Amino acid sequence: MLQGRVRPEVCALAKKGAKARQVPLWRYLEILVETDQDARRYVESEQTQQLDLISA
Repeated sequence: MLQGRVRPEVCALAKKGAKARQVPLWRYLEILVETDQDARRYVESEQTQQLDLISA
């Protein structure tokens, strides 16, 4: 479960985005996170660093 507070204008924009995609708000947030390339690169670099530590 993910919970957080955002500014009212951000919340309103997220609700509009979800409505435009015809998905619930929780799914809209999933879509945003799943398509975040910066997050993916960070996870990949973190995994590489862990592998480097294991093989050292």
